[in-house]
Amino acid sequence: MQWLKKWRDRKFLFALVLGAATPLAFAPYDLKYLAPLSLALLIGLAASGSARRAFALGWCWGLGFFSAGIHWIFISTHI
Repeated sequence: MQWLKKWRDRKFLFALVLGAATPLAFAPYDLKYLAPLSLALLIGLAASGSARRAFALGWCWGLGFFSAGIHWIFISTHI
């Protein structure tokens, strides 16, 4: 996995993991500090690059957030 050897490429994976951890801030886990921490780290990652890189990092964060948080739709429609 040569593409993971560079830090700039790891930022995208880190943004994905940050997004996936953010739904833990909501019920039933209620780890309230995770939402602002995740957003602050995302802004810190995105601030050091171009607008295109910031958009890509935000997209990776959103993909992780959506992928990890979509489970509630199944629960709400099958009760």
